[in-house]
Amino acid sequence: MKKKILNSVMFLCFLGGVIFSSASVHAAVWYVDAGAPGGGSGTSWGSAFNNIQDAINACSSMWTICMGPTDQIWVKAGSYSLSNQINVNKYVAIYGGFNGTETSSSQRDWENNITLVNGNDSVRCFYITVHAIIDGFNIRRGRASSANGGGIYIDSPPVYCSTSDFYHVAKIRNCTINQNTAEVHGGGIYDIESDPVITNCIFIGNSATSGGGMKIWQSSPVIEKCRFKANRSTIGGGGAIYSDYLCYGTITNCIFHLNKSNSRGGAIAYHMAYPYITNCTFSENEAVHSGGAIYANTGGPRVKNCIFWNDTPDELHFDTSSTWPYVKYSDIMGGYSGTDNIDDDPEFVTPPIDLHLQPGSPCIDTGTNTGAPSEDIDGLSRPQDGDGDATAICDMGAYEFTAFPAYKGDFDNDGDVDGSDLAAFAEDTATISLEEFAIDFGRT
Repeated sequence: MKKKILNSVMFLCFLGGVIFSSASVHAAVWYVDAGAPGGGSGTSWGSAFNNIQDAINACSSMWTICMGPTDQIWVKAGSYSLSNQINVNKYVAIYGGFNGTETSSSQRDWENNITLVNGNDSVRCFYITVHAIIDGFNIRRGRASSANGGGIYIDSPPVYCSTSDFYHVAKIRNCTINQNTAEVHGGGIYDIESDPVITNCIFIGNSATSGGGMKIWQSSPVIEKCRFKANRSTIGGGGAIYSDYLCYGTITNCIFHLNKSNSRGGAIAYHMAYPYITNCTFSENEAVHSGGAIYANTGGPRVKNCIFWNDTPDELHFDTSSTWPYVKYSDIMGGYSGTDNIDDDPEFVTPPIDLHLQPGSPCIDTGTNTGAPSEDIDGLSRPQDGDGDATAICDMGAYEFTAFPAYKGDFDNDGDVDGSDLAAFAEDTATISLEEFAIDFGRT
């Protein structure tokens, strides 16, 4: 992974370790409430700031990447309407999802306390130039006019701290990034040379000339447990993601669904990029020219344990003489050469709504455990023994199937133990129907 190591920053990291090694330091918490009157000090819920930028401005400038802790900003649920972008220019962690009574961050409920940052189709929402954390927000209707990154622009190169032997990068977590627009690149996020970690986020309805959901330039992000749905590139490639020029990184346990490119790469387009894609599901993405799921030109991805189904006009299209790209242990509509790939209907539960696997899916227990993630997009541990044969093997796709713990056996007497035994088990035991059995395991 590409890293930028700044000597001056490394010196500060060392100096910080010396200065603070025996000191007792505590970062501040700043409070934000959209309904608060102006003029608050931000030091409590009762005197909260009424906008996020004021809280960032109040944060200490003494904390740097390798020196001490970071200030936190707690943002109460509500709508934060922007007339100017939020400039995240300090090492800070910004958390949405509070109800305004919490005394501990563990009390936060970001899923139910919706915290909306609204660009009103006129301004970008966040501009990040440091290694900040953005966690628990609905980032909506940002616009980058004649520019990149409608929702979020990340320009924060990774920094190595010798005292902790660790690279610090920006982190985007638990966010819904929706209906943002960039008139150039990266409707949802534009990432330039930053290697961010993006976890458990939903990209939906974003658009740009290229990289409707996200544009990556000379960066190697870690993207995990994310959902990309109905994003669009209007001229260039990559309805969901466009990755360009010496990009590496990983995409793991992600879903790409209903994204569209007016060029190539309905879901993802790559140029001189070399990522690893593991346990992802691609379905009903569309490109006008080629690579309904993935298009690559020079380089390309290394794919494992994935599903590519009903993407148009084709699933995978690699215009490259490089030996880098490969596809293994994956289900590809129309077939694809490679190790242990299949071409069978994955039998989603209720496409296009629910892309979990039905009992008996050919994608159950047919991936590989080597290099697979330890859990699926829902947080379920991998591998599970999904086909009931007493051997746990990772499934293909973003979801791991778990409907077999209640029994093991050849209930339909066909000589093997597979998905068809589930129906026979339900009938033979006269307990519940196949549908009820599946519902009990949260799969419908």
